[in-house]
Amino acid sequence: MHDVKSSIIRTVDILRNSFNDVLITGSYLINKVFSVKINPEDTINEAETLSSMFRDTAVLTDDIGFLNSLGSLNIARIRGSLVVFVYDIHDIKPFCNLMSLPCLEPWDSGSLLKAVKEGRDYSETFELPYVVRLGPWLSIDESISGVGVRRREPTFNKNWGEPMRWGLNRLLGGINRRIPEEVRIRSRDNITIIGKGDGILISGSAWSFIKDQL
Repeated sequence: MHDVKSSIIRTVDILRNSFNDVLITGSYLINKVFSVKINPEDTINEAETLSSMFRDTAVLTDDIGFLNSLGSLNIARIRGSLVVFVYDIHDIKPFCNLMSLPCLEPWDSGSLLKAVKEGRDYSETFELPYVVRLGPWLSIDESISGVGVRRREPTFNKNWGEPMRWGLNRLLGGINRRIPEEVRIRSRDNITIIGKGDGILISGSAWSFIKDQL
């Protein structure tokens, strides 16, 4: 638990140097490191409120906390950015596929920073929550500090004029959510040709988006 604790604390430092707001929630694992005061579902609701004010928001949780927040995450409306970092002991990818949520899987410090920046920037662009899967396999360099916080003035609900933005269409829209085509196109960039075209290597985060197109 000592290495896991150090990795989680190091991750929080990186998130605080990359997002306007960092919320921490979860279950048994996260409670071993922090004293969690808000349950996962309420945390996603709070993150949605911060996103409505055009703020970059990160949520750190564990796999159990992630599963407990899926209901709120499915209907969350993204205006700033919302990226959920999940310390995953089991495997949340099937649930991300079921909910049509992009799931990035960094494997080292460099790819973690890329995942932080991609999740933060493209979550706002596509108005879609991003998920970044973390775990004991991820070794974080002590010299890594984050990608820098974007300093912007908060704006309360920049799409305040959207009709029925808190009504029934909000719930139904979450159920029928589809991955934007831009996400699928970008996923193809994660295909690497092996040798002289005799094989390909596809990153885990891209596979679920393009497996049916190969």
